[in-house]
Amino acid sequence: MVFYSLSALQKFPENTYLLKHAATALNHLQKAVKNHTVQDFIPIESDELPEAYNQFLRLIDRTTYVEFRRLVYQFLQRYSSKIMSYPEVKTIYENYYK
Repeated sequence: MVFYSLSALQKFPENTYLLKHAATALNHLQKAVKNHTVQDFIPIESDELPEAYNQFLRLIDRTTYVEFRRLVYQFLQRYSSKIMSYPEVKTIYENYYK
């Protein structure tokens, strides 16, 4: 969901629905990185998937939890004016450092 939301945002950067989905999916992925359960949510690399997807998987694999958490928080901050009207995103943002 993260990959496809971010990919679609390249074509539709102002789409708040895509921003909301990317934010919530990034938050779930961040929790999986913390719990070392990413493999439960993301399939392994494949020649059948786009190379950009495989690069995204490698990025996740090489990123520490603290770095990934910072990346998610920066995403939330950057798009906060567009996505804070969604209650689920507002809750994620407000509870980020509690």
